[in-house]
Amino acid sequence: MVGLAVRFDLGRFHATPWGAHVNDATVEWPPSPWRVLRALYAVSRQDVRLASRLADVDTALHSLAAARPPSYVLPPSAAAHTRHYMPSRRYATSRPGKDTDRVLDGYLALSSTEELEIWWDIDVGPRTFETLSHLAAALGYLGRSESVCTARAVRGRGPDSPDAAPLDIFREPPESETRILCLDGDGALESLGASVAELRKKRLLQPPGTRWVEYGVRSRDVAWPPPFDVPSSTLAYYRLRGGSRPGPKETVAVTDALRAALQGRFGRLHGGRGSQVLSGRSGDSPRQDQHRHAHYLALHDPNGGRLDHLAVWAPAGFRAPELEALAGLTSVRLWDAPDPLTVALAALGNAEELRLPRLTGPARQWRSLTPFGLTRHPKRRGGREVDGPTEQIARELTLRGFPEPETVELLTGSWLEYRRSRPRASRLQAPRVVGAEVSFAAEVSGPIAIGALSHFGLGLFVPAP
Repeated sequence: MVGLAVRFDLGRFHATPWGAHVNDATVEWPPSPWRVLRALYAVSRQDVRLASRLADVDTALHSLAAARPPSYVLPPSAAAHTRHYMPSRRYATSRPGKDTDRVLDGYLALSSTEELEIWWDIDVGPRTFETLSHLAAALGYLGRSESVCTARAVRGRGPDSPDAAPLDIFREPPESETRILCLDGDGALESLGASVAELRKKRLLQPPGTRWVEYGVRSRDVAWPPPFDVPSSTLAYYRLRGGSRPGPKETVAVTDALRAALQGRFGRLHGGRGSQVLSGRSGDSPRQDQHRHAHYLALHDPNGGRLDHLAVWAPAGFRAPELEALAGLTSVRLWDAPDPLTVALAALGNAEELRLPRLTGPARQWRSLTPFGLTRHPKRRGGREVDGPTEQIARELTLRGFPEPETVELLTGSWLEYRRSRPRASRLQAPRVVGAEVSFAAEVSGPIAIGALSHFGLGLFVPAP
């Protein structure tokens, strides 16, 4: 047997069944052979790497189209949807909630590490299998474009007990039945290349060269997994909007409010419980894991000077409950401001993989965006300063896992004008602050946030211009 193994990298599968309206919020599951082969056909006509293999591609697709309808091994899944309310032409801000159109987006939430397997009961030669391997590697999504995937060709004996198969070969009473669109074999390529818009114009009930096949399905539904459960997520990046955004010198006040907003949202979602990742506390005591919990950071517009982005970075990673709170955050209320700040999630993932050069580099030279807060008092011994700012910066970097810097140079600037204590905390305990530029022997990746109040935005370094 030969087949495809498909992993949905974002943990979502979006696909509207043939004949259904997108606002029905139904999902075609398992994905029909017509959809799968049409995706392979489309990528063969768009990927220049396959241009020299079109004859082999057509042979491979003909082989799959002429075979019996495939059987499936289904990963665990859960049905979900989102709702969007779009303003109509009659919408007016004076009548909120009126004259809006509801748009439903139905999808299946899946594990991003488990594969969907599609098996055809045929054998193919090495050349055809190689062609299928190239087709699968070129496939970027299956279903709607939100269904980002990674696919590979597989061969072997196939599943002994598939989760979905035509009713006439399903070995046990199915838990449910469905019908999916399959190819007849004759005129397969013409059907795969047909324009859906043209088919609609001709008022055809289904694409030519296709037939409906009754399938038995064994359910592998699971309890609801949060749709934003992105493995190894360590960084959430927000866009900060509005004319009342404060300047960078109020970074600590903004990040303190950001932390409070996320902890409050987490508590409301989870019965008043607290998050050790978001709070940095284990019970009544601070966590003792060398700064692996959340850092709340703020970046300002280099031209306008106001804060324009916020970030929450936790080297230990966020799990599903934290991600749920992070994904739903829309506003941050400052202690002394009448109106909240509006935030919108712009990126969520692994800090090492997200392309945020302004925050993560990589770079050899890094410069203070906010002042570094000294963690110890410098001393004078033998007429010279010991444990001074440059030594503390170098030590903090190595303690956080960075290589020892080649040079640390202090910078002049208005660093003392920055807020150096959290709201309602005593300013007598504010740390001494300095600015610096750090050079490494090779490029390193950030974020780099070190020193006192580094979990509240101080000590943030960015790549030097």
